[in-house]
Amino acid sequence: MPGGRCLAQDAVLFGVAHRMYSERMIVQRTRFTQRRPIVEPIFTMRQVIDKTKEFGKKAYIDFKEFKAAFDSMYYNPLSLILLSVGQPDKYCKLFEKLYEETESCVQVNGKRTVTFDIKTVVRQGCAVTSELFN
Repeated sequence: MPGGRCLAQDAVLFGVAHRMYSERMIVQRTRFTQRRPIVEPIFTMRQVIDKTKEFGKKAYIDFKEFKAAFDSMYYNPLSLILLSVGQPDKYCKLFEKLYEETESCVQVNGKRTVTFDIKTVVRQGCAVTSELFN
């Protein structure tokens, strides 16, 4: 997939993401290209959030950009750091779940390859890293 992918939705605040497991999650995938910049998917996500609020539902966002080059660090020890700065265990476990067992595939000429694991890391600048580096 060129660019990144937007799963059911990471414009969400880290603090409310713990509800993800208690709610039904709808997976929405998109891709970003030069002809389809990131502004369009963000606008779409905003509309989804507005509609879910309108119907009294909750929306959760997990956005991962895998193609861009960025400074990063491994997420495994980060949950320990979050615990050490006083974050509840449930948030730390959710944080781990957001980054573990990530899979992807490549689409060429309309056909997708077999899925493969992605070894992800946390971007510096992610909402969580402000807690980690202060």
